[in-house]
Amino acid sequence: MEKLFPTPSVEAWKILSAFVLFEAFLMMIIPGKEHRGPLTATGHTPVYKGNGFQCFTITMVAIYAIYHFGLFNLGGIYDIFHEIIVAASLFALSFCAFLVIKGIVVPSSTDNQVSGNPIFDFFWGVELYPRFGSLDLKTLVNCR
Repeated sequence: MEKLFPTPSVEAWKILSAFVLFEAFLMMIIPGKEHRGPLTATGHTPVYKGNGFQCFTITMVAIYAIYHFGLFNLGGIYDIFHEIIVAASLFALSFCAFLVIKGIVVPSSTDNQVSGNPIFDFFWGVELYPRFGSLDLKTLVNCR
């Protein structure tokens, strides 16, 4: 069982953290066209920055540069891929718990609601458009 679900190593956590932080950084600094979402029942209109293709392109160039200049052994990712998947799963569960607490204590907008069912709230979410400052958390996790 340990072979299928290995305990994530420090290296796996570093790789996952570096990727998430890099993508969050790109989302915030790369310009993009402003897109407005639908008006919600509470009168909130979510605003998105359309920079996904630019961020993807920069990510691919960065990975090539890492490979080309030998900055990191990309084959090492393959060697600990199971650990990275377990780390990503643990991160996802922890992040969902964080979003439930954040949505109850400090919601980003008026589009938040507690259903009374903790399991539903955990998986569906309390906030419709969670943000951390200017960082759209839903876009970061779902699209990046």
